[in-house]
Amino acid sequence: MASSVAWAQTTATPASPVTVDNYNRAQTDVNFAGVVKNGGFGKFRHGRELAPPVQQGIVRPNRDTLYSFAIVDLDAGPVTIALPDAGKRFAGRDYIVGTDYSIVDMSAWGWIDRASRVMKREEEPLAAFPNIKRWFEKIDARPAVARARAVGTDHEFKKVNDEETKRALFPSNFPEAAQWAARPAAQS
Repeated sequence: MASSVAWAQTTATPASPVTVDNYNRAQTDVNFAGVVKNGGFGKFRHGRELAPPVQQGIVRPNRDTLYSFAIVDLDAGPVTIALPDAGKRFAGRDYIVGTDYSIVDMSAWGWIDRASRVMKREEEPLAAFPNIKRWFEKIDARPAVARARAVGTDHEFKKVNDEETKRALFPSNFPEAAQWAARPAAQS
């Protein structure tokens, strides 16, 4: 039977034994090292297929998501990523996929609707993306969107994160909850 010892390390620190506390970092180091070994340093890698359902110590990646990633050395200086010109890709299209309104449009609408929260410095966040803006405005005008926006408007929601709210959302941050969670399960 073969045995191996894994070591977590960065270029700034010497190797150290893998423990529960640094396991995530060690696994990331191993994954990154494999990408670099296969010529992936400084280049985008694109997953063209979904991840297979294999045994994993950490559930990563999601099995329903295609990923693109790059491993770069930020210590060497800033990295600039230039996006290709989308040209007329969305010009004239009413929907993201195909010729009919679909779950893709519903999902994307929710994210694009939040653009002003993410791009706070932009007065008109979609101005640089006229085709996406046109698509968003078309979807936003649908009667179902008006109904979705009305959900919850007849209810007064708490606006403050008081202690009761924090205890409900983050029970492990409070000592008595942490003690309760640490108790062994009852034997049957």
